[in-house]
Amino acid sequence: MYIKAAEFESAFVEVEKMYPNISRDLAESFISKLGDAVRSNQGQPFGELLRLALNDSHIWQRTDREPYKVLAGKFFGRRGGHAAHKKSAPKQVTPKRSPAKPAVAVIERPNGQLAWKI
Repeated sequence: MYIKAAEFESAFVEVEKMYPNISRDLAESFISKLGDAVRSNQGQPFGELLRLALNDSHIWQRTDREPYKVLAGKFFGRRGGHAAHKKSAPKQVTPKRSPAKPAVAVIERPNGQLAWKI
């Protein structure tokens, strides 16, 4: 996947402040692999694609994975520069309801007929 330098740089700088031991080269290859996985597997959950991309990049330890997970969130997230990974579902249009009809009381007359009190 092609990575825009400015978007990656802004996400990487933020994550580098929190996790100074993150590797730039490994982060670029990880984001590229994750972007390719997201494009080719639209139906799979993002968390599963994230785990597979971490495994492909040979990032095994839990403490080593956290900075790259945060980077993926910053890069692919809503507030990140890159478009979100998930397409939003179209909002369902609910039909307009007609106004409620007033309740009508039914009265039975002495001769057996029904009458309505309006």
